Amino acid sequence: MQNIPGKLKANSLRLRMLLIAFPAVIPVLVVMVFPFGENQHLVMHITIDVIYLVLVFAAFAILMWKGGELVLFKPLNALTRAARRLADGDMGARVDLVCTGETGELARAFADMADSLETGPKKLYAIIEGLPVFAWVQSLDYTIRLANRSFIQSLGDPGNKHCYEFFHNKSEICANCRLATTLQTQKPGSFELNFANGKILEVYQSFFPDIDGCPLVLRMGIDITGKKAVEEEIIRLDRLNLVGEMAATIAHEIRNPLTTVRGFLQMLEAKNEGSGYSDYYNLMIDELDRANSIIMEYLSLTRITRTIRESCNLNDLIRQIYPLIASDAAGLCLNVKTDLWEIPSLALNKKEIRQLLLNLVRNGLEAMNEGGTLTISTFAEGDRVVLAVRDQGGGVDPAILNRLGTPFVTTKEKGTGLGLPVCYAIADRNSAEISVESGSGGTIFQVGFKVRPA
Repeated sequence: MQNIPGKLKANSLRLRMLLIAFPAVIPVLVVMVFPFGENQHLVMHITIDVIYLVLVFAAFAILMWKGGELVLFKPLNALTRAARRLADGDMGARVDLVCTGETGELARAFADMADSLETGPKKLYAIIEGLPVFAWVQSLDYTIRLANRSFIQSLGDPGNKHCYEFFHNKSEICANCRLATTLQTQKPGSFELNFANGKILEVYQSFFPDIDGCPLVLRMGIDITGKKAVEEEIIRLDRLNLVGEMAATIAHEIRNPLTTVRGFLQMLEAKNEGSGYSDYYNLMIDELDRANSIIMEYLSLTRITRTIRESCNLNDLIRQIYPLIASDAAGLCLNVKTDLWEIPSLALNKKEIRQLLLNLVRNGLEAMNEGGTLTISTFAEGDRVVLAVRDQGGGVDPAILNRLGTPFVTTKEKGTGLGLPVCYAIADRNSAEISVESGSGGTIFQVGFKVRPA
């Protein structure tokens, strides 16, 4: 086996020598086989001329074939191989040919086409990377293959996780997955994506095939958390406006007959004939007073007069009304404690702040069972003074928590849903903001006042 290459080489050399000697041997053979007498010499010369002419044509044919292979077939084969690599997804496939004529034009056209295919996705990904919205690309197996800068900075690096793992911390595909619908129908769509921290994205998605034909979905999310908050505030203000119109229309018309009825009930109670019905009279008077208080809450929502402020300290206001609060708590077998820190004085409307504090305290007392403790605290936090009211109730239903402060939204069986809207209106007039935190251990309302000179 080791001598095979040597033998092939020797045989090839013998073959070439034989081909060189063959033209000289043929005339001799022709003369020997076909003796032509006196024309023998002429026949031999003609035969030699024909043989050399055949050899010249053979050499020319071989030269043309080799030249064609070098000039035409080899470049075409190289272009074919590069095209196959490009079709298989190798965007770096190129042909290193220096040719002229039509073959050169073909090689340059192929190079331009490959450059376009390579730079196209790069341009697309550069555009996605620079978008100010959250943009990411997902594949058929729900993997997040690409996320732009805005996405990573705000939501974190997905790290090739599945969408249900990254967004929802699940181990399986979500029910009614919108990605699956888009992949099946290849039609664009949109939906809202809610996060546990309260962030809301409005997501638009569209199907597109990758260069290799792999189905992909481009998703773009716009943060609409602020927009949703504004919409909720508009709804709340619309309801406040509705309540104001209702109050302005009927409040006085209702209070006048109520006042008349209450006066006559008191007269009847004072007569000897009605002494046996004193409990009924008191019950009716209490109900009339309750109806009147509801009307007063309506009226308080309609006030658009300028709030008159004066310098006061929240700690002093709390100490002034603490006996009333403690009395209400004792009647419900509850406890009240204060935790007042040193805070600066503020420019406030004392009467309105007292009403705000009493509303928050009474809500907290009504939310607790016997033995619970309500804590009223104040403290300074940066450029704010915070008034906090914490109860030990069962917490507020998350479905209602974000709607607190909207008229007619209440967690009480006999509540009107107007107490907290009054508090929000008072806070707004006194340059304050109300925030709520609630859980199974209770609820805390914090009213943050901006520190301003008195």
